[in-house]
Amino acid sequence: MILEINSKKTELTPEQIDWIKNRLRFALSRFNGAVSTVSVKFDDVNGPKGGIDKQCLITVKCKTVGDVIIKSEGSDYLSAIKNSVDRLQRTISRNLKRRRDTPIRMNRRKTKVEEDVL
Repeated sequence: MILEINSKKTELTPEQIDWIKNRLRFALSRFNGAVSTVSVKFDDVNGPKGGIDKQCLITVKCKTVGDVIIKSEGSDYLSAIKNSVDRLQRTISRNLKRRRDTPIRMNRRKTKVEEDVL
């Protein structure tokens, strides 16, 4: 799994970057075979005005279910990444479950049965 962390208008400390990487690795460890690349982008939406304006955008490229994009906001970067990672886990788990529940050859079976009836 490849991790990329980018931030606009802000500087993250090395401790914060390590914490974010560990959090993502722990959260996505059970999806290790399905996830290929994780990209995290931080942005300060309205600058020095304050308020809930820290934005976190996580893009995950999965091998089987396609791309998953999660965006959340918080009062600081760590709360924004916590919200995003929790949502990311649920979303990837749900998408993988849907993929497992769908039969592989459903369309072939339907067309073959319909041809036999006609």
